[in-house]
Amino acid sequence: MQDWGLILPHQLNMSNLITAARELSFRQFIKAKLITLLLDVPGFDTPYYFAAPQDFAATVEEIFIEGIYKVRYSMLSFAGFVDSKTRGCDENPSVFMNYDIQLFRQDQEARDGQPNSHDLLIQDMCALRESFLRDRDIEQNKVTHSALVMRGEMAKALPCEHVSSGVIGDWINFRLTIEVNA
Repeated sequence: MQDWGLILPHQLNMSNLITAARELSFRQFIKAKLITLLLDVPGFDTPYYFAAPQDFAATVEEIFIEGIYKVRYSMLSFAGFVDSKTRGCDENPSVFMNYDIQLFRQDQEARDGQPNSHDLLIQDMCALRESFLRDRDIEQNKVTHSALVMRGEMAKALPCEHVSSGVIGDWINFRLTIEVNA
């Protein structure tokens, strides 16, 4: 019998389902979805930390003007994985990849017909929720994502976790789970 180099389902193992390159592709997929929806919000596919708003502005290639510039971002990080106990088989379970997403907007009062930062954050949240409810296939019938889940309550008027120089604002933390099947 000739070996065609095919991998049959019973020959798959965990190392075939999850690789560093594949995990990176999942983060890139999520980041692309975030920046497509949140056009004015810079997106990061790994946690970053900044000493000051000026450093943040330089990193996202924006002009910093003291008293006017407002930090806002979506920050994505890999949170871990869990092998399914009920899907797949013992040698090759489905894998649930968990990602944390944080949306942040620095405090900004409403002015010139523009909403305040809190209302903008609520708009961002609603847009993300709606988008992640639809189009869940990443790789048809093999990789799908769940609905976006809010983790805890919205943080209001608290120091930013990613900019250390006293930037105050609101943020929302989410969890997104991607299911990878053989």
